[in-house]
This record gives sequence, C-alpha cells and structure tokens, in this order.
Amino acid sequence: MASVPIYCWPLQQQTEPPPIPAGLLPPEASSWLAAQREHPPTQPQAYLCSSVPGLVLVLPTHSTTQPLAAYVDLHALQPSDAFFRTLIHSLQAVVWEADARTFRFTYVSPQAEALLGYPLAQWLEPNFWVDHIHPDDRAQAVAFCRETSERGEDHDFTYRMLRADGRTVWVRDIVTVIPDAQGRPERLRGLLLNVTSEQETRQALEVAWQRYQDLVEHNPVATGVYHHGRVVFANAAMAHLFGAAQPEVLLGKSANELIHPHHLEAVLENLRRILERGEKISQTRGVIQRFDGSSAIVDFSGVPISWEGEPAVLFFMWDVSEQVRTAQRLAEREALYQAIFENAPEPMYVRRDRHYLLG
Repeated sequence: MASVPIYCWPLQQQTEPPPIPAGLLPPEASSWLAAQREHPPTQPQAYLCSSVPGLVLVLPTHSTTQPLAAYVDLHALQPSDAFFRTLIHSLQAVVWEADARTFRFTYVSPQAEALLGYPLAQWLEPNFWVDHIHPDDRAQAVAFCRETSERGEDHDFTYRMLRADGRTVWVRDIVTVIPDAQGRPERLRGLLLNVTSEQETRQALEVAWQRYQDLVEHNPVATGVYHHGRVVFANAAMAHLFGAAQPEVLLGKSANELIHPHHLEAVLENLRRILERGEKISQTRGVIQRFDGSSAIVDFSGVPISWEGEPAVLFFMWDVSEQVRTAQRLAEREALYQAIFENAPEPMYVRRDRHYLLG
C-alpha cells in the first residue's frame, strides 16, 4: 500500500499557511477551512479537493474544544487503493460525482443505499437525483444547482428527498464544480449529508418561537425581563404603557429611568427579593415615569427566571391609573356626603317609596 501523508493542526490556529508543504492546499480548500473556523462544526466534515488529489477533514474532538483540521495528500493513491476506499466508506455522508449537464450520478458511495433505501445501481440511472427530490423543493433545488454550476461556483444547499419507503429526508448537499479544459463545468462532486434531525429541531424551534410570540410578544399584558439591572426584553404592550414607539426603546433602561423616584426604593427591593431569594411578587403598586414626562400608577408582579443562564426577573405591569382615580373620586364623594349629614344644622332624611332610609 502506498504511503499517504496526513497533516494535522488545530482548526483555530491562526498561523497561515497551515503546517503543510507550500502549494499543496488549493485556494478553494483554504476558503472552506476559513468557513469551518468561523463556525466550528459539531460533526466531522470533509472537503474533496477538485484541483488536486487531496481530502480536507475537520474533526471535532472530545478532549478539547478545538476541532482538528487534517489534510490527506492523495497523490500517492491509485483509485483502487484500499485506504482510499476505506476513507470514503467511513464518512457519515454520501460521496458522489455527477455529470454537470444532466445531473446523472456517475458514482455514489455505499452510504447512499442507507440514506434513501434504493440500491446503488438505481442511483446511477438517468434523472434519479431530480426524480427523488421532494416535489415542493424540486424546481428550486434544480434551478439553484444548475445556475450556480453554470457559473462555475461551488455551492451548498439544503432540500428534501424521498426515501423508498415514502418518508422524507432532509439533506445538505455540498457541491464542487469540476471544469473541463476550456473552463466549462464538466463534472460535479459533492457530499450529501442527512440533516433530518437538525431540520426537525429547527422546525420545532420555529413552532416554539411562534408560540412564544403569541403568548408573550402579542400578550395584551405589559411583559418584560429585567437582567443585570437593565430591561433586556419588552413586548408591545410594555412599550405602549411607557409611551415608547417600539419595544426596543425600553431595552437597556434601568429601574432608575422608568420608576418614579418616590417608588424606586420599593421596586428595587422587590427586584432584589426575586433575584436573590427566588421569591414571587404579586401585584404590588407603584408609579412609573412615561417617556412623555407623565406618570402612571401600575400594579407590578414578578417571578424569577433564567436568562442566558443567569438569574433574571420576568415582570408584568397593569395600568391601574384610571381605576385608582375612580376609587379616589368615589371616596371623596362619600366623605363629602358623610360630612354633609354629620354637620347639617337641621335633620336630613333620605326617602324612597315612602320609607325613610337615612336620617
């Protein structure tokens, strides 16, 4: 078996070029590594070079937070070499090659059968790729691949394919364009990865986010989050309560900027009780300062939560200004009537239906 040089180095290493012989790593592989460095993967990644016989790997490790990068120099290998076959077969992805004009596969690695449940020979039939893309994704996926390939651009896209048993599989397709002697696209090489679990997780997060928007952002109750002495979240109702044009105006504001000075210490004490003791505060009354300079009487409730892994307060406010003013007016009238009855120089009576009710 031929000797195969393998060069390894930490992916986050900033030294340029990597510790391999000059000129061995093609420019497109360097660009791919730069992208991996910017967003370190959690699963092994591979890039099959198009201009030279070489394979670039990024391998997350359990012993360190830094993934390892490796370059496998395939110059010494023959297509039948057992090492090359073992390397391709061990990848958790389908390695493939296809005609750039017809998209007909000319080679797929054995993992293809497990991905869709079709025998390898069927993958090599005309139109297999196009016919097995999900109908809802087919036109867009084919058009994108054709347009970028015709421009000679490597590309990376995600779409759905249909398994033999009828189930849907999400795949990520990483494509390298191989030109002919005249520079025209001749072949496509790529890696096809099963990303179904990642897509399902993303969809679940999108559903959760929609529920969050319905429950919190669109909640008619003024809702906010207080973290490190500042407001870090506010919904539309909170913005309306303070007279802000947008919820973002409230972000970064401290209690000193939002609470009336006469009520500030009581509010800060409630916040400390929630943050430090984990208490729940239910409907305490205070006064806020609105952005137009006016004030509003509010009821405040708060509960402890975790925000970015740290203690925070989820709080709610209700504007009770009109309710308080109405109660005050009723109390004033009641006091007035009481004073009139108690201090009248002559007896006074309230009569209804020939009956004396008060005198």
